[in-house]
Amino acid sequence: GERTPLMDAHARGAWLGLTAATSKAAMMRAAFEGVTFSLRAGKDALLRAGHRIAALHLAGGGSLHPWWRQLLAEALGMPLLSAATGDDGAASARGAALLAGLGTGHWNARQLPELFAPSSVVAVPRADAMFMQRYAAHAQATAHLQELNEKLLLTA
Repeated sequence: GERTPLMDAHARGAWLGLTAATSKAAMMRAAFEGVTFSLRAGKDALLRAGHRIAALHLAGGGSLHPWWRQLLAEALGMPLLSAATGDDGAASARGAALLAGLGTGHWNARQLPELFAPSSVVAVPRADAMFMQRYAAHAQATAHLQELNEKLLLTA
């Protein structure tokens, strides 16, 4: 299934354009691009709904890898920031603790910026025209696949 912005629990993924010469590396890149394209679609939906996105922050996990950061920056079309928390894997726990403190009234929302580690820019989009062409093709393919999946569900 897929959520924002498709909201289609029956959505299915697909690799298009495979040949016998398609490498594992190309398939892995396509999988990562699919994730970034979905994030871009979510960002675009927020913008269409009138939300303003001042900055995008990464934390922990795969966001520690420079290649993944750059791919995300290309897809999202804006610089990405990351807190200087090191790569100890504690970003999720830190975020949960901050939310718990906020939820229990230990601190208020105005205090949160003081509790965050300082952020710095870790990736800047390069305005890669080829990447954006693939994003446009992905959006078109997603619409066609969604229609095909609906037809297949009716016959199942």
